[in-house]
Amino acid sequence: MATIEGYVTAAEQNGGGWVQLTFRHICNSCDAYSITATNMQSLLDWLNTQVTSGAVAVKTTEQVIGGTYKQPFCC
Repeated sequence: MATIEGYVTAAEQNGGGWVQLTFRHICNSCDAYSITATNMQSLLDWLNTQVTSGAVAVKTTEQVIGGTYKQPFCC
């Protein structure tokens, strides 16, 4: 929890940015990329306080990059 909160607060303290969080499983130590249900709820509660205070915005990846795929262009 402290590590994840640290990623978010570091972005806040350094002018903002995009902190993308991905969770594979919500379980009790079922793999290295899991989070317990209790810790997930604590994280969501903490993020809610950050959103309510205006410190952060929580968005999906689609909301951040938006729209349909656009071909890259070259120089």
